[in-house]
Amino acid sequence: MKQKILIGCALAFFLAIQFLYFWELRRGISFSLMFFMLTAFSVLGAVWIYKFVKAARHNFRHRNRNVMLIIVGLVLLATLFKPFGLIDYENWNSCDVLVAVEKSSETCSRTLRLKDNNAYTQMFSCFSISKERGTYTKNGDTVFFKNHSEKYDYGIIFRHKISAKYIGRLIMHRYKEAHHEIDTVGFLITKLKV
Repeated sequence: MKQKILIGCALAFFLAIQFLYFWELRRGISFSLMFFMLTAFSVLGAVWIYKFVKAARHNFRHRNRNVMLIIVGLVLLATLFKPFGLIDYENWNSCDVLVAVEKSSETCSRTLRLKDNNAYTQMFSCFSISKERGTYTKNGDTVFFKNHSEKYDYGIIFRHKISAKYIGRLIMHRYKEAHHEIDTVGFLITKLKV
């Protein structure tokens, strides 16, 4: 009976990890959710180690315990190697044309992904993760954004190798009507397809 409960908990954890992308779309991933998932992974790991030692002492004679060890072990290994799920939903429908990052501090960052179907996602991570989605059009080295809450109107791509990791800059601009000024923010480009 205990093995069935543990298998059920492991499978529920596995499904939660697999569908994390859809939770992220609706609310964003909070620090408390990530803490809960990390705690659940740690508890499953500790229980698996305890059950493995117990099974080893009995020379792996109990079939139900062996099945539980295999299932929970596979869930833990899959989570260890693919912590955000086995399926990459980001590239499900379209590939990345441009990936750019902005790091504002040690714990805060923003990642912009332009897709080949003229959609973009912008992920903000600073103690929690939130996403913004919209569409864009490209004219030469200028990218014009639509459906945006950050109100960056356009960005200009500058292609020059900064380091081995960064291959250019994306400078995004927005016009502040109240102050009649232009605000800019710079991203470092990590991936760019022509």
